[in-house]
Amino acid sequence: MEGIEAAFRATADPVGARVRVRFEGELDEATTEVAWSVVETAAERDGSDIELDLSQVTFMSSVGLAVLIRCQSLVEEPRRLVLVEPSPIVRRVLTVTDTAQLFEIEPPDAAPPAGDTVAGAA
Repeated sequence: MEGIEAAFRATADPVGARVRVRFEGELDEATTEVAWSVVETAAERDGSDIELDLSQVTFMSSVGLAVLIRCQSLVEEPRRLVLVEPSPIVRRVLTVTDTAQLFEIEPPDAAPPAGDTVAGAA
């Protein structure tokens, strides 16, 4: 378990009317349980929007993407789930999978362009 902890860290802190959840490291099959647990706990805070700070994510597999999509189910209107400053690897996964439109992303210029294509993809 020591190697997993070294490869991934998830924290949650209140920031005004929001809870900021920060993921650091590799978001993949080995770490999604920890990630989900932290987001689930953050979602229990009444009325709070959730910010997912993804600026320090160094790798994200399809299982990691599934966790982000699943996080949407925890946040019901009028609450919001916001992806904050997704790292280049997160933006790439959102682009390749054409899933960026599923999320609110801040700042807006951190979102992959709609219809962006991957070099070499047909």
